[in-house]
Amino acid sequence: MIDMMEQKTILIVDDENMMREAVASYLEKQGYHVLQAETGTQALSLLEKETVSFVILDLMLPDISGEEICSRIRKQSRIPIIMLTAKTMEDDMLNGLNLGADDYITKPFSLKNLYARIQAVWRRSDHDLKPLAEKFSWNAGDLVIDYNRKEVLKKGETISLTPIEWKILSAFTRYPQKVFTRDELIASAFDTDFSGYDRVIDTHIKNLRKKIEDDPKNPIYLCPRHWIQIRGKYIMKHKKHKISAQLSAGFAVIVLITISVISLTANLLISHQFEKYVARQRETFAEQLITTLLSQYNSSNQTWNLDYIHGVGMYALKDGYIIKVYDKDKNIIWDAENHDITLCHQIMKDIHTNMEKKRPGLKGSFSTYHYTLSQDNKIASYADISYYGPYYFSESDFQFLDSLNQILFITGISSLILAVIAGMLLAKRLSVPLSKAKETAEKIADGNYQIRYGADKTNTAALELAQLGQAIDHMAENLEKQEDVRRQLTSDVAHELRTPVANVSSQLEAMIEEVWEPTKERLQSCYDELGRISGIISDLEKLRQIEASNMVLEKEPVDLLELAQAVKTAFEPELAKKKLTCMVTGESAIISGDQKRLHQVIFNLVSNAVKYSTENGQILIDIHNLGKNVQLTVKDQGIGIAKEDIPLIFERFYRTDRSRNRKTGGAGIGLTIVKAIVLAHGGNISVESVKGCGSCFMVVLLKK
Repeated sequence: MIDMMEQKTILIVDDENMMREAVASYLEKQGYHVLQAETGTQALSLLEKETVSFVILDLMLPDISGEEICSRIRKQSRIPIIMLTAKTMEDDMLNGLNLGADDYITKPFSLKNLYARIQAVWRRSDHDLKPLAEKFSWNAGDLVIDYNRKEVLKKGETISLTPIEWKILSAFTRYPQKVFTRDELIASAFDTDFSGYDRVIDTHIKNLRKKIEDDPKNPIYLCPRHWIQIRGKYIMKHKKHKISAQLSAGFAVIVLITISVISLTANLLISHQFEKYVARQRETFAEQLITTLLSQYNSSNQTWNLDYIHGVGMYALKDGYIIKVYDKDKNIIWDAENHDITLCHQIMKDIHTNMEKKRPGLKGSFSTYHYTLSQDNKIASYADISYYGPYYFSESDFQFLDSLNQILFITGISSLILAVIAGMLLAKRLSVPLSKAKETAEKIADGNYQIRYGADKTNTAALELAQLGQAIDHMAENLEKQEDVRRQLTSDVAHELRTPVANVSSQLEAMIEEVWEPTKERLQSCYDELGRISGIISDLEKLRQIEASNMVLEKEPVDLLELAQAVKTAFEPELAKKKLTCMVTGESAIISGDQKRLHQVIFNLVSNAVKYSTENGQILIDIHNLGKNVQLTVKDQGIGIAKEDIPLIFERFYRTDRSRNRKTGGAGIGLTIVKAIVLAHGGNISVESVKGCGSCFMVVLLKK
């Protein structure tokens, strides 16, 4: 037992009476003075009036959230705080510790465990680590730690630290430059009975950085490589090639391949066409030689100008043409080989050698072509002309082709350089939005659904990229909404089940520990809580049945006006209790539907209206025909719905009341059931609401 002179006061803040009473009774048995608060307002009032040594704080309160209360306390006090809540998500836990809580316990829990946690937190608060010196100073007094005064000064100004933050900072100053694992840091900074999550350390160090570092993202005191190891290895980020470089390189390769293909194709086509051109020129030249030879024939006396023929033959020989001229009786008039056989053979050899050297795969040869020379339609003579085929390139022809290839090469290189420059500019323009899209998508994949691409709509050159960015933003918004619903669903299901379980558990433990007598009233309270759990499970089963794709509707003629009046009658006791007036107006409207399901629709809508209406308010139920449709309207003058909550109110377990207190209780599936039934009837439901002014739900159903 604690001496009354040293008796400490513990404040319990929880809207669950059973839970609060059980914890209070147990702690009072241990010798503590206990204060209780049902709401955040009551808690803050007691903190101002009373000397409180410890706070046990629920997070989901009917007025002020537990997080807000913790934040307010930490602005003016180092009172130890344990958060006791049904919120089980790691983010909730880290957020609570980030706000300054010393420990975090989830429901259901053991009273013994809670008491041990309280003792451990107090020990950590009362006994500091002993440093190597009484005072440490860094960077010419930029950061000063005074252990005698338990002060931390940053540039001469005092920094407020939580007890746990002080413990961690003390451990670091005891072992400068040491690389701590999480377990090592816990062992060095805390008692051996530390029972929190090891990841909690990350949050506390993050908070320390914000307080003592000029730039928390680039710390100089608490460096990542000095304080934490993961599995004995440091996490390194590998440098990745920028997308702009990849695009530039890819564009350059494509251009290079394209230019190479074009150049090769052009070279082959030009060479082929030039070969055909040269071959035609050889044929034309041979025909010109025949014409020239025929001009030297005198038909009147049937004689030839042999001197001229000799000149033509020698001239042609230099170009690789070997001529033989016959008279009409096929007697040789002039023969280049007979005239100078050595020269002919030498010319033929040189042509063969040159063509085999420049065109090794050509396999050309000299061919002889026969011509008949006629004048005045009479045969004058015959001629044979031999020349190299299929074509023959002279030295000037080869020089022309070499020059052409050089031009193609220079053009290709120049085009490649220009293409690379243009590709770099284009890649840069494309890579910026693509890199942004990639980074945005990666952050979304990592769970950061708040990130947005923010497409530049003015960049008309990248319209598709802007549309991609918009699509990413739309996806992120949808994922964020779904994630919010998922988190809310997880949290709410946990809270709806954990809270009554914790109530039963704490009461039974109090009875077992003989803190409470097992009276009929207390056993009845436990029984009621079990009924509460059963009701939640029943609601979940109803929701499963209603949302099933094979839900069968037993349709029959239903008068919605009569149904609305019957629902009003059922709520008369509650209406009278809250001094509410309810009116049913409109006209008879008969539709084909499932009467039980439609009754549930109206009942749930009116139930919500009653729950969230203030005293002396009014609820209006209106039925009227709209051609082939019927509109059902339920309007109240209650607290209304925030604009940001309206798109989510039909989601499972979503409730605008974050405290989920039992005064407006329920599992948050009423509207989900309503929507499912309405959709099953082929109708639709919508809502209009203004915060603080009330809500209006409109259901449109088909008459047939």
